[in-house]
Amino acid sequence: MLSVIFVVSMLATSNSTVRADGNEEFFETKIRPVLVEACLHCHGPLKQSGGLRIDSRNTLIRGGESGPAIVPEKPEESLLIRAIQRQNDVSAMPPEKEKALLPDQVTDFATWIKAGAVWPTNSAKFKPAKHWAFEPIQSVAPPSVQDSAWVTSEVDAFIRARQEAAGLNPAPAADNRMLLRRITFDLTGLPPTPEELREYLEDDAPDAFSKVVDRLLASPRYGERWGRHWLDVVRYADARDLIQLPIESDFREAWRYRDWVVAAFNRDLPYDEFITQQLAGDLLQPSDPHKIDADALVATGMLAIADFVPGDVDKQQMIADYVNDEIDVVGRAVLGLTLACARCHDHKFDPISTEDYYAMAGIFFSTRVIPSPVPGNTPLVRVPLLPAAEIDAINAQSQRDKARIVELSQLDQITADQEYLVQLERQVITETPCDLAAAVEFLRAKPATLVEFAAVRKLDAAMLKRWVKFLEQQPTLVALSPLLAETDVASVAPLTEDLAKNLSSFAAERRERTTRDAVSLSLATTEVLRFCAADRHIAIDAAQQVTRWPDRATIGEDATPAADARGPVMATEMIHGHARPVMRFNGEAMLESPRTVPLAGAMFAVYRPDASGGAGTRLIGWEDSAAGQHGIGLMPTAAGGLHAIVRRAGANGDIVAPPPANLDFQLLSLTWDSGGVALFRNGESIGTNKSIDSVSSDPAITALRIGGPGSGTGARFRGDLCELRVYNSSLDEAARSRVEAELRTRWFAPFEKQPANEDHISDLYDELISPRSPYWVAAADRMNMLPQDVRERLEAQRHELELLRNKPLVVIPQAVVVQDGGPLGTKHEGFHDSPVFLRGNPATPGMTVPRGFPQVLAGLNPPKILAGSGRRELAEWLTRPDHPLTARVMVNRIWQHHFGVSLVPTSTNFGVRGERPSHPELLDYLARRFIDSGWSIKAMHRLIVLSSVYQQSTFTGEATRTVDPENRWLARMPRRRLEAEAIRDSLLAVSGRLDTTPGGPGFLEVTVPRRTLYLMSVRTGSKTADFNSLFDGPDGGGILERRSQSIVAPQALYLLNDPLLDDVSSALAARIVREVPSGGDEERIARLYELALGREPTPSEIDIGRQLVADSAVETAWARYCRVVLCTNEFVYVD
Repeated sequence: MLSVIFVVSMLATSNSTVRADGNEEFFETKIRPVLVEACLHCHGPLKQSGGLRIDSRNTLIRGGESGPAIVPEKPEESLLIRAIQRQNDVSAMPPEKEKALLPDQVTDFATWIKAGAVWPTNSAKFKPAKHWAFEPIQSVAPPSVQDSAWVTSEVDAFIRARQEAAGLNPAPAADNRMLLRRITFDLTGLPPTPEELREYLEDDAPDAFSKVVDRLLASPRYGERWGRHWLDVVRYADARDLIQLPIESDFREAWRYRDWVVAAFNRDLPYDEFITQQLAGDLLQPSDPHKIDADALVATGMLAIADFVPGDVDKQQMIADYVNDEIDVVGRAVLGLTLACARCHDHKFDPISTEDYYAMAGIFFSTRVIPSPVPGNTPLVRVPLLPAAEIDAINAQSQRDKARIVELSQLDQITADQEYLVQLERQVITETPCDLAAAVEFLRAKPATLVEFAAVRKLDAAMLKRWVKFLEQQPTLVALSPLLAETDVASVAPLTEDLAKNLSSFAAERRERTTRDAVSLSLATTEVLRFCAADRHIAIDAAQQVTRWPDRATIGEDATPAADARGPVMATEMIHGHARPVMRFNGEAMLESPRTVPLAGAMFAVYRPDASGGAGTRLIGWEDSAAGQHGIGLMPTAAGGLHAIVRRAGANGDIVAPPPANLDFQLLSLTWDSGGVALFRNGESIGTNKSIDSVSSDPAITALRIGGPGSGTGARFRGDLCELRVYNSSLDEAARSRVEAELRTRWFAPFEKQPANEDHISDLYDELISPRSPYWVAAADRMNMLPQDVRERLEAQRHELELLRNKPLVVIPQAVVVQDGGPLGTKHEGFHDSPVFLRGNPATPGMTVPRGFPQVLAGLNPPKILAGSGRRELAEWLTRPDHPLTARVMVNRIWQHHFGVSLVPTSTNFGVRGERPSHPELLDYLARRFIDSGWSIKAMHRLIVLSSVYQQSTFTGEATRTVDPENRWLARMPRRRLEAEAIRDSLLAVSGRLDTTPGGPGFLEVTVPRRTLYLMSVRTGSKTADFNSLFDGPDGGGILERRSQSIVAPQALYLLNDPLLDDVSSALAARIVREVPSGGDEERIARLYELALGREPTPSEIDIGRQLVADSAVETAWARYCRVVLCTNEFVYVD
């Protein structure tokens, strides 16, 4: 019956008159009664079948899922008429046949619609009775009280007046120890130190407590405490999901917003600015395009950490969900109203319509939390927190550092190799005559042992042995043939000297040819690998398989079969009509040469893939083929083309080239450097890629592989390879062209156009400076051979390289923020008013409503939204001094955290269903003072905590408890359990383990000794430690109006058994022993009570303590005793 009266009342007052010339009496007598009796139970405020409501003209015109229910003046086009006529093409109304309207009633409805569907009354859709929260804030004078002596603050007058009216007397004042413990926990969330307590107790000045308050408000710990209170009501979490959600779709930089909140409280950012920056900080940027206000950007994190499912398949629903969450947090945290309850229907209790809801929704639909919806998990909006010029400077420096690393990496090897080559050539020229002659003599004399022969002639036996091996293994060196064939011992020395002179002359001529030509010098100093199938010194076994392919680079390492492979076969192939030697790979053979891939360089190969080789084989492998993160690979395609794999730490610089017109031998050139990657075939460009600026080297790949992948199990090459060269520079066009010309001439030109073979002295010289030389020294042992100045230069280069490689990466800070303009690629892109979603469903839009604010507060004459999203106007409207809610809600919340109970107990609901204020005049007085103070939160703290009501004790008589069991009139200070953060922080603080480092990313393990504010909370998936949930802490899953204070057995069990308490108890025991090294048990017990409870122990407590620490090892006993004290109610409760 009551519900019927309620809805009839709604019909009696709903909607504004659209036409003034209709017959209101007709509506009241013929139309309204039928709607109430036959329709309202299915289409009213509590239920909307088919998305249709009939309790206002607007809702009838808006209609439901089938479209508008009425078309004024056109009954023949109105679905309502066809429905009550029970026509077949629509659902009958009412659905029950026995309740069908009479013909006269159907005619009445047609007549009403024909006349314009007049709905009487000039009232708005809702015409609620006055509600205290929507009335202007009053300027209230403190009341007069009889007990004026108790009043030390104007706040006290309001409290005492209510107490006197109820016949109550306030509790006695708290003692100084109790008061200091209370205010220190209230403002910082930490216990006072013994030194702070002693200082306060010894201060007899009248303003001693006021000075304590100022000191605590100035402490950085204050912002950590009070910032946490705000984070509760804006559903702060450090992440949405640490397991299933990719980083780009999660707000794991939310800690920057948390730190901003802490800093804002610490610097007492005026509350109006505090709100404005969170709603519109991205719109408050400096006019100078070279500057940004990073703090203001970060502040919008309040909106950016919206609670929604980024992986939602229905992206329109996803956007509507995060808009709803933003409206909810603004409504409850700032306005103290449950605005989100009007998403699907008009608010059931408060005068908030769906039109009001979607007027605000248009503001947030015109705001980006996501850049644009994508399949799967949608990324969030992130922006850098540095000006563009600074970012450019950082990136430029990073590029310079990378270039220098490449330069030094190559320069180190080049310098070492070149300096070693100088020493090696000098050694070859100066020592060869003597050493060669001795080796020849040894071979002629054939003495008993080489060691005896060397000893008699005072020779280096090891060098002699290497020379003998060199002569025995090199019968094809024509330059040595006369010497080895000479039988006259006396002739050996002259022949040796002549040979040495020829070597010296050849070396001088080669140096002169190289240095007089810039291109030749460039090639000579950058070549790192050169393998030629025409090399006369390739070693093969009986099966013609290669066992060693000499590297003819300046300082090279020969290629040999890989551990799990045999070498290729030496074969002869017709190339352009001439028989040429080739290395033939059969899909199993593979060689490797120890050398890491150059960060920048050039590679040349003359090859032909086997037509049946298949896809995925590797001609060259310097890459991690399984992971594809680093290095270079050449991979012939199935069609005869080539896939050049070029990677830098996962970045892809690949080029895929089509097959040539003629699948014959081809010359391939690949270059890579800061300008990108380029690929050439027979001198013609066939592809470029600018995506990378260098190549990275997999530390596990220390050798070039020929015929297979650098690592992994990729397929091996099938085909022929003629020559391979690698340079540690990309080479300019002139150098590249010269190499290509040399290779084309060598392999593709007729024999008559081939350059004359180098003489035998050249052949010998190349062998003497190769890894087969008697003078060759392994790379690891070369440093000591170099001159001191060269070693120092190399050490300086390596030191610079190490510094650059270890240089901390300059990470450009980013934050999750919101931006103006709806998500790109959606109907919300740009700035738009929102349609009303029927029953909250984005798929069924109704009438469009202008962006704006709830009409119940429209008397404030809110600013018009003419451009942009409207968030700036929303912030301006919320923070106007004449707004009835913003200041009231915040001072009420401040009061709540000081007294444990609010003046309005429902601190996030000031609506009709919320509780009325216990002290309405005091609420308005505080709100007015708050605004007049410049919205200073710290000023509110001082006003409240310097009052007598705050400084009461918790003690009271039975009479007071009987009259005011809920302590609404505050005739005593309530005893409160510490919040989860304060409990854990206090444990760490008294034990001396608390790390007070502020800010930064959160931590997951409860044993980390930082403040609990930084203990991560995660909304879904993996959770952090159970500590917060066990002690009623926040979980980031929703708006938290007030912490509960449960008392359950697991809390006690945790304190008694958790390893954290083991560590804390042991640390506290060690601290006591350390700070009272020579005292007895009584002095140490006193120190324990002073640290943990902020007071002296009683004689009986001392006796108990002595018993507990007796007859055991000192540390173990004291740790147990400390744990007992830490588990007391006195430790976790504040009076």
